Amino acid sequence: MIMDGKRYYNGIRIDAGHYDRQTELLFNLDAKYSLLTGLAGLNDSSSRNYESLVVSFYGDDKFLTSVDLKKEQPKPLPLAIDIKGVLVLKIVINIKDAGWYGEILDLANMALVK
Repeated sequence: MIMDGKRYYNGIRIDAGHYDRQTELLFNLDAKYSLLTGLAGLNDSSSRNYESLVVSFYGDDKFLTSVDLKKEQPKPLPLAIDIKGVLVLKIVINIKDAGWYGEILDLANMALVK
């Protein structure tokens, strides 16, 4: 994963989709962790041809926070999300008007803290 010219070796690379699309990822945490940290950003290979791209985080279907990735923002955004007591973490990626080429979202250096 490369964001803003810097290479990251740990994380999740997600095809955020084409046109209007919603992607969901589910993680079973069993209430074992208190904090989720890392970086969210667009891969340098992304076309950055979309209207909006929002990454939202839910703990047991309760909204925790979201990150609005602006196409003109090259640097990844830091995450520090309180997940105390969360059984299931859901990450929802909503992209609007992405065009044909789609976008690549990177969640880098993600760590669960007990």
